[in-house]
Amino acid sequence: MKKIALVALAATFMFACQTKKTEATEETPVEEIELLEDTPTEETVVVEETPQETVYQVRGMIVDIPAADEEGNAMVMVSHEEIPEVMGAMQMAFKTNTAFLSEIAKDDKVSFELVKTDEGYTMRAVEKLPAETELILKK
Repeated sequence: MKKIALVALAATFMFACQTKKTEATEETPVEEIELLEDTPTEETVVVEETPQETVYQVRGMIVDIPAADEEGNAMVMVSHEEIPEVMGAMQMAFKTNTAFLSEIAKDDKVSFELVKTDEGYTMRAVEKLPAETELILKK
């Protein structure tokens, strides 16, 4: 999380945020004039940065689906096709949420989004492909 401090000129802030002030005159007693005490001159804004993510559309075959952890996540073993300019065809375990796992089984052919973040790779948006789909996998 990064903090970004924004500093505004005190005069600009006072004029923009305060009600119109009256000048002391013979008709206006000094005690009726509003004072600009405790007017903030600096404001801190906290900005949360979302980790950068890169998404690739990938096809592969499910090799193994281990049991999920207590948070509903599992490391699914997938033999995937080449991801151009990223990696060759290989077998890898990808972290994923188990919401879709009841719909797929070992040896199913799937299409999914491979998401790369600072924490690594995860798979999401998994869809089962027809059994006759031809994949180009590592031998």
